[in-house]
Amino acid sequence: MRGCAIVAFAAIAAAVSLPGGAVERSVMLGNAPLYEDHEWTCTDVNHWGTDCPSTYESDWCPGTYVGLPYDWGGWSTVDEFDADIAAGLGAGSHSSDGSLACTTGVDCSGYVSLLWET
Repeated sequence: MRGCAIVAFAAIAAAVSLPGGAVERSVMLGNAPLYEDHEWTCTDVNHWGTDCPSTYESDWCPGTYVGLPYDWGGWSTVDEFDADIAAGLGAGSHSSDGSLACTTGVDCSGYVSLLWET
């Protein structure tokens, strides 16, 4: 099922015109590793998030990780994510947290949308 969804998505993406022309499948596939292979470091500050509600706690404990964390409502590019982590935002969130301005990462739709960028 997963493979079928990827093939269908790629076919739709190749056929849709965006400003400046269609996004090629190879561009989308080339953008994926930017998010999946990105190395970053979570600190104590990112575990609790600067200015986050007292109920917030990231799944990410201090340490070094690969791949951006899931963030409910998140739509961060890799560069934005790095800047947000450096500024002390929380690493990711869940639907139970709601969409928080004090966290960073990407959710499913954010990730897919960002893959369309050239």
